Amino acid sequence: MKKILALTALALLLAASSALAQLGQAPPYTTTLTITIGPEIAFSVDSGTTLTSTGRFADFLGSTNFTYYIRTTVTGGGGSINLYVSSDFGSCSGTGPCVGTPKDSETLKYSCSVNNPGNHGTATGCTASTPAAVGSANATPVVSSFSTDARSLKAGNTGVISWDLSNSPMFQTGSPQATVTYVISAT
Repeated sequence: MKKILALTALALLLAASSALAQLGQAPPYTTTLTITIGPEIAFSVDSGTTLTSTGRFADFLGSTNFTYYIRTTVTGGGGSINLYVSSDFGSCSGTGPCVGTPKDSETLKYSCSVNNPGNHGTATGCTASTPAAVGSANATPVVSSFSTDARSLKAGNTGVISWDLSNSPMFQTGSPQATVTYVISAT
């Protein structure tokens, strides 16, 4: 019985091997995996930044930290992080700061410090005292632009935006808020 079972198993093995040989595949059996790696960008930012004044009508100052993840195309690629004020301080009626239509020469400016991507490429941060703009998704004020073949670390790379809002004695007391929206792109 054991001999018949062994002979049957051997016959099945040979038949399977012959069938596979007829299909054109012989051990080892392989497959090729192909991926397409395109440009990508991701971004995370502090959800709230408080601007504070440290003296008699001294400017309101504060900092917003962010982390970015980027991969740009090797030839002709690039990327950017832009921002705009999507919701003004809400006091454009004359009682507080207003980025869109300043009343008392108040301005919201920012400067940026951006670390280069950790694996390759460069990041160019904004110039000092860049005026913030009330706008839309076509934001032009740049936080950072990125070179071709920029590749960040897997953990991301960091940057900081330093804010400066003029202070005026005409501002009414309170805690007005503005919303800043970031627009990111990679090619």
